[in-house]
Amino acid sequence: MTARIAVVGCGWWSTYAHLPALSEHPGAEVVALADPDPALSGGGQGQTQITHAAALLLWLTGLRPRGIAAFRADSELEVDLADSIAIRFEGGAIGTMSSTGAVLPDHEEIMRLEIFGRHGHILLDVNQGTAKVHHADGLTELPRLPPRQAQFRARARPQPRGRRAGPGPQRLPRRHRPGGRPVRRGHVPLGPGEHGHRPDTALRGTEMLTGFSHVGFTVTDVEEAAAFYRKVFEAEPLVRRVYDAPYTSVQVGYPDTRLDIAIFQIPGSDGLLELIQYLNPVGVPVDLETRNPGTAHLCLNTDDLDAEHTRLTGLGATPRSAAPVEITSGPNAGRRVAYFRDPQGLTLELMEIR
Repeated sequence: MTARIAVVGCGWWSTYAHLPALSEHPGAEVVALADPDPALSGGGQGQTQITHAAALLLWLTGLRPRGIAAFRADSELEVDLADSIAIRFEGGAIGTMSSTGAVLPDHEEIMRLEIFGRHGHILLDVNQGTAKVHHADGLTELPRLPPRQAQFRARARPQPRGRRAGPGPQRLPRRHRPGGRPVRRGHVPLGPGEHGHRPDTALRGTEMLTGFSHVGFTVTDVEEAAAFYRKVFEAEPLVRRVYDAPYTSVQVGYPDTRLDIAIFQIPGSDGLLELIQYLNPVGVPVDLETRNPGTAHLCLNTDDLDAEHTRLTGLGATPRSAAPVEITSGPNAGRRVAYFRDPQGLTLELMEIR
């Protein structure tokens, strides 16, 4: 199978992409991945191959299609040999998928995905196990996957009824965000520095939740808090204003509410940090000691924890340990982590991801 997928306007990715058409090689010998007898294969390129590419795309991006237009070419076979699909997704993203079972002799299976958005784009070569993340800071090439027995050359061969013909795609690394930081679906916190995964089936409890937006902290002095995170993120807040519209009071449940808010984009992600000071009604400070029920913390990834430990300490954060601590158990064993208190007393965690 040869498949190429492009998605535009998805998540953090950009607003325009061009997907070159896939076509048969003129004059080349045709070797069909799907057996041309539908009684053996169960279907053609769309049924036996492109469904796997589509499933990978939807799993990787979390997108939901709203409208589809498609074309097929049979090349005098009883099943489709090539397919081209245009997709409009919920939220405004658009995408294209093209696939063909027409390959040269000894031609290896190809599956490539291109995802474009606001802040860059990602190029994935599934069978080669490589990924390149193009973002504002440059290019990040993710480590190549080790060879697997699942990597193979696609050849036509009869298949028992009901089984798909030809090999499927090699499993991709988990999602990645700008900067090469992994974003793990099914992420379950187990404790400080120990994170695990639940099976993807655990993510299917609801179809109504579609993503993560922001984490918010109520602070005693939003300007002081914002000044610290300006230096941490080396960026100005996306939003810096007072909210006192009538809906705000209804939303939070206090009459005549006035909120002084600063919102920052967390580098390398779509996530936002919201810092809120209640100007009215004025709250009472609580004990922010990390062990107390109801307290929370913000965890940021870094690829140089020693440097960040020194930098954050210099910016006014108070480290909970004199140096980074190595994680000795769990899925993140071998990585290092550090806890801090920011100038407002909020707990900040740094996790070293390399």
